[in-house]
Amino acid sequence: MDDLASEYNRSGGLFENLFVMLGTEVILDGVGGKSLGYVAPPEDTNAAQPDAGGQPPAMTFDPSTPFVGNPAPSPISGKPTITIMAWIPGKDSNPSGTVGLPIELNALTKNIVNNGTDDIQQTLVVDSTGVVISSANAEHVLAFDFSKEQGENLAFWEQMKKNESNFGFFTMDGVSNIASFQKSDKYNMYVITYMPMTHYEAATNQLVRGLVTVLIIALVLSSLIIYFFARRLTRPVRIAAEHLKVVATGDFSKSIPEKYKQSKDETGLLMTSIDTMRDSIKTMTGSVIKESELLDNNVRLTNQHITELNKQIEEVTSTTEEMSAGIQQAAASAEEVNATANEIGQSVQTIAAKAESGAMNSQDISKRAHELKESAVISKASANDIRENLQSGLREAIEQTKAVEQIHVLTDSILKLPLKRTCWHSMPPLKQPVPGKQGKASQLLPEKSESSPKGPTKP
Repeated sequence: MDDLASEYNRSGGLFENLFVMLGTEVILDGVGGKSLGYVAPPEDTNAAQPDAGGQPPAMTFDPSTPFVGNPAPSPISGKPTITIMAWIPGKDSNPSGTVGLPIELNALTKNIVNNGTDDIQQTLVVDSTGVVISSANAEHVLAFDFSKEQGENLAFWEQMKKNESNFGFFTMDGVSNIASFQKSDKYNMYVITYMPMTHYEAATNQLVRGLVTVLIIALVLSSLIIYFFARRLTRPVRIAAEHLKVVATGDFSKSIPEKYKQSKDETGLLMTSIDTMRDSIKTMTGSVIKESELLDNNVRLTNQHITELNKQIEEVTSTTEEMSAGIQQAAASAEEVNATANEIGQSVQTIAAKAESGAMNSQDISKRAHELKESAVISKASANDIRENLQSGLREAIEQTKAVEQIHVLTDSILKLPLKRTCWHSMPPLKQPVPGKQGKASQLLPEKSESSPKGPTKP
């Protein structure tokens, strides 16, 4: 018994008792004989009840294998315990008794249940049947059975049986809890850590508020950073825009400060490019101005040439108008010449007719002369008359012959006459026919000028 008490004391409170049973009766213990004479009832699962052959009903005898009972309150102290039984071999390898080692569950799970956290987060240890075997609240130990609950708690127990680890919800003492569990396959137990939903929601809300606060602070800080960064970026851009406005007015004298062009980032490249563009535009503008001046001089000279050309065109136009007037006059003269030629043609036809008539008259005269010659003998008195008539006829014939010659000369002169009115007006006017002498060719000939030779000409 002293050895058992020594071992019990060495356990540091882990053992609830340490006893030796003979059959179903305790004959030795380590707690000062408090359990001596205790006889385990038949329904006590903590005691190994040998059957008629001396073997426990739940196991086959194996001296090397201990027997672990189910969690149950101790019949001595009332504390929740789990008893480990080991067989004491006797003669012929038959068990002569058992050694029991009840372990106090609160002491066993003290480090799990009391994990050093506050009272908000708690832990339960549940056996394979759903009974709480360890808890910080002693009222729950061996009194709260998940398998006998209803609704949410029973659903949570079914979830525990299906999964080795997960989370869920259950209600205990009227408080709704959120819990996570983990199954121990070695001890066939479940460890549940839970906390009230109000604290979880409060923590969640606090976390949300913390996240919102962090987001607001981050937003403010990022806004400030963006503001200063944007100001750092936009200031050179604003200066570049102002410089471009100055350049747009035609003032190329101002350049961008060197400190902005010496920047190694994109703004420095932008400033350098704008300044280079200003120099290029300045050079191009100077070239354009010079070209514009040359163009103005060329335009001025061109205008002078155009003015002179307009004057020459006006002169040519005037000359053309004069030529047109002359051509019109020439056309009118040509029409007059055509009219005169027509009149001359009619006169020639008339003269030809008169010439034929004169030829016929000459034949008549010759005939008459012949007749006169034959009748001269007969009528001498009429000879003088015949001679006078003959002379008169001869004169007329000679005059008609002269008229034909003058017509040929006049025709040649007309054909050689230039198409100028002044030349036409220099021709002598035709002699108007004398009334009563329509048959004479001399009436159509031009009048003789005072300088023409007198006397008849030979035909």
